[in-house]
Formats: sequence, C-alpha cells, structure tokens
Amino acid sequence: MANDLVTLTEAAKRIGTTTFTLRRRIAEGELDAFANPLDRRARLVRAADLERYAAIRPLTGDHHDATDATPLMAS
Repeated sequence: MANDLVTLTEAAKRIGTTTFTLRRRIAEGELDAFANPLDRRARLVRAADLERYAAIRPLTGDHHDATDATPLMAS
C-alpha cells in the first residue's frame, strides 16, 4: 500500500497538521502532489511520501520566529 494516494484532508489528519501547511509545503516543492482524477481541482499525496517527509521535517505548527519573517510589502 506504499503507493496509496490520500486527500490533503486525510493527509493532514494522519500527521497532525493543517491542509494549509500541506499546501504551502507543496507550493514550496517540498512535497509532491497529484491531481485527483475525479476532481482536477483537488490534490492527492502519496501516503508513503507524506510519512517519509513528516519523519524528516515536522509539519505541525505554523509558527515562525521573527528571523523567518518575510516582509509583506517592499519598503
């Protein structure tokens, strides 16, 4: 079952994070996602990739310290 695909909602529940965090990780290229063939707008992730990634880099907590802050607007 290593190639099982799960929705972002299911993936978030499995590793204890939010879909927002998963979407950000996907956008940053840290986690692969695939279009759902039943709904092209929805994304799926491989369960094995998710578990491997979660073991390497914790996905929980969306808190950043001040040194990570990126300005929203250029001065």
